[in-house]
Amino acid sequence: MNEQEHLIDCLMEEAAEVIVEASKCLRFTLDQKYIESNFTNRERLQREIKDLFCVARLLHTEGILDTWIPSDADFARKRDKIKNKFMKLSREYGALT
Repeated sequence: MNEQEHLIDCLMEEAAEVIVEASKCLRFTLDQKYIESNFTNRERLQREIKDLFCVARLLHTEGILDTWIPSDADFARKRDKIKNKFMKLSREYGALT
């Protein structure tokens, strides 16, 4: 494994950790705290998202990615796709109230 592959693997690991924390937010609520931690699920999710962004930034600084920050146009396109397409479909199917 070379350094590029190692960094991409780190990105995959962080993405998986975001998935785990997002799942806990849905199963146990955003504001639930674990006994062994002073952090809520929301805080744990935020920390993992930050870690994911940090690895993406590292991939950029190493010349592996051209950019790592979405533009306003990228954000608007994704927001519109989620809100106007996927959420609409979910409502039509009865999955989203």
